[in-house]
Amino acid sequence: MHLDYLQHQFQLTSKALEYNLDGISDEESFIYAESGGNTVNWVVGHIIATRDTLLERVNTQQVLTASERTRYQRGSEPIEKYDEGIIQLSRMRGDLGKSNTIMTEMFDKLENGEIPLNEELGIEIAGILFHEAYHVGQVAILRRFLGKEGVIK
Repeated sequence: MHLDYLQHQFQLTSKALEYNLDGISDEESFIYAESGGNTVNWVVGHIIATRDTLLERVNTQQVLTASERTRYQRGSEPIEKYDEGIIQLSRMRGDLGKSNTIMTEMFDKLENGEIPLNEELGIEIAGILFHEAYHVGQVAILRRFLGKEGVIK
């Protein structure tokens, strides 16, 4: 298993997400694209919730509470405004930073053998990173829908 490739992919998608969120307000994060889909708020919360699922599997600290994760799971109700159980994008930026740190620590533990890496786990990590890249692309498109300039050129 080429762990360094997976870690590099994680670093790329994390940085792309950070760039694409720049300048998007809490209010803008609840705006739906005319063609449908999810809001920036839901997509970012979903990315963090999905990472937490992996972190839970390897017995590592998670960022969101169980109820927060449930709110951002696939198939959850659309998020149209700030309400109970909804996380503001301004908080999610900090949660992403925490998640990035914990994920980096997980990769370090995988590398030094503290967390055993087998083929099944490696395939799961690769799948989650593909999933994350897909959703980071959605954020880039939603950013343009919100009238903001693209940030990756």
